[in-house]
Amino acid sequence: MAFHAKIQRLFLAVFLLLPVINIIFSIITQSIGYFFYYNILLTLFIITLFFLKYTFTIHDGHLNFETYLMTICIYKRVIYPSQMKIVEFKRYSWTTQGALIRIRKGLNLRLVLFSPNEIFNELLTFAYKHDIQTSKSKDYQLLERRSKYITKEKTL
Repeated sequence: MAFHAKIQRLFLAVFLLLPVINIIFSIITQSIGYFFYYNILLTLFIITLFFLKYTFTIHDGHLNFETYLMTICIYKRVIYPSQMKIVEFKRYSWTTQGALIRIRKGLNLRLVLFSPNEIFNELLTFAYKHDIQTSKSKDYQLLERRSKYITKEKTL
């Protein structure tokens, strides 16, 4: 099943205001220098971040993590169960669940803000199926109980 990341575009939009204001101020005061060109590059970089998409796919024998810039795949990583040390389920903010996949060689993979939220159940069943060690923090277990309570309340 494929899961897609929810990108926090509001944060990027607020962060985009700073270099744009500096560019406008530099044009008004006619003080174009290195700082002006730095702000232009920073603005272009933040604008490209708006078009990033992350997908995570769980297959029977491996996991895929892909990063797209619009429709062009710029990063792809295939993770097999033999490469995984442990899958840690953690709480990353007040109500955000997340998972950290620790890899034997290479960078770890952090899964936060993916939708739908069944990603964690699917990842847990993948780990059990392939005998990969898992751990859940107390905060994560608290969020699990909270989400069960909320779904139970919605059905009533």
